[in-house]
Amino acid sequence: DGGQFNLEYETGSLVSLSVGYALSDSSVYNGGRVELEAAWRENGVDSVEFAEGDFTGGGDLKVSSLLLSSYGEHRSQSRWTPYFGLGLGVASVSLDAVTVSGAPLVDDDDIVFAYQIATGVDFSLNQAWRIDLGYRFFGTSDPSFKDAKGESFDSEYQNHSFLAGLRFLF
Repeated sequence: DGGQFNLEYETGSLVSLSVGYALSDSSVYNGGRVELEAAWRENGVDSVEFAEGDFTGGGDLKVSSLLLSSYGEHRSQSRWTPYFGLGLGVASVSLDAVTVSGAPLVDDDDIVFAYQIATGVDFSLNQAWRIDLGYRFFGTSDPSFKDAKGESFDSEYQNHSFLAGLRFLF
């Protein structure tokens, strides 16, 4: 009661879908793109760490987000295009049926401000298709939850992701 605990997570999954607009090289931004991205992240809870020690955990951390992102690209005659991007938006952070040694700990969610920093490189297969290899640092403002006893607590959420994707330009 009133103490701190840490949730340790298993490696999870990330699925995202983006739709955007590629800016022309002659635009005021000298190329790049703007995207609206919907993403879903999920990690299983592996263990829960209290001052007394580590205990077996269960349940899931699920995060759904919607971000508006802007990407700067270094376009050249090469098939490789490095990029850097920033995104802002909203996320729903959910601790879904989280348990400690089988006992309920929390089953709650919160909607919070979200942000993302991205970097990577695209490889052009042809005029329409590109392979995207990238890194994303995703974070949120501190979500608030109620535990199984109804006590409120604040949390932190940050996520590091390495991605491989496919982009279609039309």
